[in-house]
Amino acid sequence: MSQQESLTLDLGSDDNLNDLLAHSDSLANDDLAWPKMLADLITVNVAELKDDGFEHNEAWRIAKRLIIRQSHFLGGGMVYLPRNDKLKKALRDANLYHDFNGHNHRALMKKYDLTQQSVYQICAEQRQLFIDKRQGKLF
Repeated sequence: MSQQESLTLDLGSDDNLNDLLAHSDSLANDDLAWPKMLADLITVNVAELKDDGFEHNEAWRIAKRLIIRQSHFLGGGMVYLPRNDKLKKALRDANLYHDFNGHNHRALMKKYDLTQQSVYQICAEQRQLFIDKRQGKLF
């Protein structure tokens, strides 16, 4: 995958979101103050941030902002998050496509312990996912 193909999500500017984020510091640092799903997501983010060396209050500040932003853009829809083997496969496939340069199928076969057909198939699937994200489903 070329540098030009790397996907960045254009979040744009949204007054409602900006207002929520501006007031996020005044929201409680307590999972009892949040709906259960949001509280669970905040807890996961806080734990990860603390593992990365953030102090408790800073971890909460960042986690709240992350969850507000994610809820704003993903909320209201069904969101599927893979786990275990499906998560490992999704990450492997994304990494394989990132490593793909158009001429290194054999190296990828060895690196990821896959057949040539699997490498071709994963690259095709990942390329289609990239196209769909970039231009949306046309039909």
